[in-house]
Amino acid sequence: MLNKTKGKARPLSALQKAALGLAAAAAVAALAAGGLYLFHGSLRFAKGAELILTRQTDGSLLASWPEVESAGSYWVRAECAGQTVYEGETAEPGCQLPAAEAGNLTVRVQPARTGRRGAAHTWQVEDLAAVDWPVLDAFDAQVDRSKNLRFSWKGTGGDVYLLYQIGEGGAARLTARPDASVYSLPVGGEGELPMPAYGETLQFVGGYGCREGDVVFCGPLSEPVSFQRSDFLDHVIHVSAEPRGDNFYRFTWNEAQGDYYLLQYCSEDVPAWQDLCRVECSETPGCDVRLGAGTAYRLRVISRKAGAEGAPSQSDELALTTGLSALYATVWPIQDLELYRDASRREVLGTVQAVSACCVLDEAEGLFYVLTRDGVRGYIDSRYCLINLPDYMGELCAYDITNSYSSLYMVHGYEIPTVTGTVVTGYEHVRLGEGEYLVPLLYPCAQKLAAAAQAARADGYRLKIYDAYRPREASTEIYRVAEQHLNDPIPDETFAGKPVDDLPDIPLLSELLARQEAAAPAEGGQDAAQPTPAENSWLFGTQESPAEEAASEVTAPPPASSSPQAPAAETPLPEEAPPAEQEPQQYLTYYLLMTGGRYRLGSFLAQYGSTHNLGIAMDLTLERLDTREELQMQTAMHDLSHYAVLTRNNDSADLLADYMLGAGFDPLTSEWWHFQDDATRDALGLSVYQEKGVSPEGWRWDAEGWYYRQADGTAVRKAPEG
Repeated sequence: MLNKTKGKARPLSALQKAALGLAAAAAVAALAAGGLYLFHGSLRFAKGAELILTRQTDGSLLASWPEVESAGSYWVRAECAGQTVYEGETAEPGCQLPAAEAGNLTVRVQPARTGRRGAAHTWQVEDLAAVDWPVLDAFDAQVDRSKNLRFSWKGTGGDVYLLYQIGEGGAARLTARPDASVYSLPVGGEGELPMPAYGETLQFVGGYGCREGDVVFCGPLSEPVSFQRSDFLDHVIHVSAEPRGDNFYRFTWNEAQGDYYLLQYCSEDVPAWQDLCRVECSETPGCDVRLGAGTAYRLRVISRKAGAEGAPSQSDELALTTGLSALYATVWPIQDLELYRDASRREVLGTVQAVSACCVLDEAEGLFYVLTRDGVRGYIDSRYCLINLPDYMGELCAYDITNSYSSLYMVHGYEIPTVTGTVVTGYEHVRLGEGEYLVPLLYPCAQKLAAAAQAARADGYRLKIYDAYRPREASTEIYRVAEQHLNDPIPDETFAGKPVDDLPDIPLLSELLARQEAAAPAEGGQDAAQPTPAENSWLFGTQESPAEEAASEVTAPPPASSSPQAPAAETPLPEEAPPAEQEPQQYLTYYLLMTGGRYRLGSFLAQYGSTHNLGIAMDLTLERLDTREELQMQTAMHDLSHYAVLTRNNDSADLLADYMLGAGFDPLTSEWWHFQDDATRDALGLSVYQEKGVSPEGWRWDAEGWYYRQADGTAVRKAPEG
């Protein structure tokens, strides 16, 4: 016995709603044929309107009919084998009927609007038991190479193919009734199915049936197939960059498959790809990024799928070389500087103390507009500022400030006790991380250095800086320790344990003692002969007039520093005196190995004040751009010995000098690695040797915004006031 249902229709599932959507398409077809019309002010179905009966897996029937334009609801009465099985009003063009295996089925539908009913339409099935229901074996959907949807049906017993799209809330509409088992649906073009928005899903079900008169008998619908926007996008990304000034760039690219994008970079010093920016999917993906100064970048965009490995989409590499820029660089005044309210310099806000870190916000008319460590904004004279070279020049130069982790100061390979391999006083806060340092140099000198660096790069080389600004406390401490050990014998082994093949013909103390022991007479015999002094007496400082006298870093007696941390320096002697006269030594000492009888300790180290303390000098070498291999010079870096003097320069040292002298720097006779900017010193009247080293403590800005960098290099994310 069939159940009888009266009243309003029961809610329909998504698949049931999809089946009902076929009726809407039939109505569209009827409209095109002019078949839908009003009769005596009433609504009625078009001639030839079809009823679709979809048999569900539980045996129930979904009845759907064409949608009548302007109809607000439908009154439905269904009878099977003389029994009323459904009677009521429904807002949708369809309803669900109870399971029925046999008997005559009559479905009568009357469209209605605002309480008024139109003309009724009746469909009849003589005997449900005689219906041979088609079977849908497979329904498939794929995105083809043209980014169109390709649907296919496979079944038996039918000749009608139905494609439904499930919309918002589970409502469905008939998208197409293809004539064949394969159908292509264009997506994204004008007049085609719109591309789904991000977060939106396109969902389809397939139906398969046969037509008998004005009734289509359809077997169970397929399971839904779903597509998202990324399914219609390419795997290839095309990225472009628009410069916005001060190394800011706007990167844009096309949509591509994936859940989000990553802008990545690598460079000469960062060979592995690093994430620069994450961008969520949108119709016009892109981001604004500031790149570091003076760096040859390779950039690309890849996409990622959440929870999956690999990159579904990837762009070609984009090459960019950034220019020099002081924006957001860390600077330190080399002496106390007045802080002005504006570029006119009329109103002074206060004083910025020497070697106190500031962040550059702008540059104009010879001034830096800065944010001080205390969070005050104002203008200071840029000529008297040390600028951090990695901020200003980036990878245009290489940096290895060994004084900040393991000093290289030696005497031709032999360690200076308590100096070699240690952190030099005043460099405690210079090393920020592995391969990352503070490298301060006076701003006018840095501008000259850029010219030398670019000339070297054009020839396939890169300047590598080992030291720049050096606090006076470091200079005086290294001098003090070295002076204490001048007359000490050279150790048996070098600091690195490697032999030195160009030592003077003077024995080490251990060698001399061994000779004496070997020459000792047998018990009761004659005394052994005493060793004779070495013949090369010029090494002992006994030569009356040295053929060459080295220039010194100290060019004038330094006055007292204006900084409270830097006390006044003593007035140095015009020339450093050699050690007190003594008997010629018969073993090799630090003094003999360092000076060679022609130089003095002051030729290599400043006792009272150095041009490094003024921020105008640097120690550097050359490396090959392609291999990062340093060029072989006549000695190692910071070899405090006469082996490092310019008269011993090899071709590599001469090449370095060509670049530096060509940019306006001056050499130091006793050190192939040292160059200083005497012209800037004289033009600015620099005379204060700063006592203390620099600190990173102060405000910084990066892609994530403002942060305060503490003295130990750790960052606290916060924004300055104002």
